[in-house]
Amino acid sequence: SSVESQTINHGGTAVAPTAPTKAGHTFAGWHTDEDLTIAASFPVTNATDDAEFWAKWTLNSYTVTFKALEADEEALKTETVNHGSNATAPTAPTRAGYTFTGWSPAFTNVTSNLTVVAQWEEITSIFANRENPKIGAIGVQTYYDLKGTSLGTTKPTAPGVYLEKHGKHVRRIAVR
Repeated sequence: SSVESQTINHGGTAVAPTAPTKAGHTFAGWHTDEDLTIAASFPVTNATDDAEFWAKWTLNSYTVTFKALEADEEALKTETVNHGSNATAPTAPTRAGYTFTGWSPAFTNVTSNLTVVAQWEEITSIFANRENPKIGAIGVQTYYDLKGTSLGTTKPTAPGVYLEKHGKHVRRIAVR
């Protein structure tokens, strides 16, 4: 923002002007030299000549928090970035029965503290071939409940109906 100059009489007193503003920065005081090494001390009394003062600025930084779900208490990653910079996403999270599709909102050109949440799409592909009884000899079976939640690689022992996935092949199994 602009700062008005002051006109004072010889031997008069100059007071500190209202602090200016600059997007993405915090005003860090007035200085008497362009190198910003000598802080100005106001009021300036007994002024005898023209004087110039330079504003010193510090670049704002913000916290970007990545979460797997909005309601998660713990963050996957927290990063501090400078105003206008980009955050770096963590490794894509995993969630049983869902495919990670990206992050929202965007975390480029950051201008405030930000919480970024993983976006998910429910997996429905494991049901697509459920009528195909072929189970190949290569690889490991993975078991799912009928909602698509992974139960791991150990065959369920509790009575019920489950899906057994082996590679691209899926079949329904019943445990009695």
